[in-house]
Amino acid sequence: MSLTTENIRRDLRPVTILVNAAGTDVPGTVEKLEAADWDRVMNVNLREVFLLARAVFPGMRDAGCGMPAGAPSSTSAR
Repeated sequence: MSLTTENIRRDLRPVTILVNAAGTDVPGTVEKLEAADWDRVMNVNLREVFLLARAVFPGMRDAGCGMPAGAPSSTSAR
């Protein structure tokens, strides 16, 4: 991810808008949820948001502006 954001900064310009719109879930009940499924959901829904924000925030700070935004996935409406 760091290489990707570094390539964007080098080839285009700093990222000043970050929209986190990915999300996932595992259908079913908590009683049947496997730990591996929980880990996958947390990695997509939380960890990736953190990693992307961490990668682009320095460019936002250097540019003097930036807007991180979250767009919940449709799975949150269930």
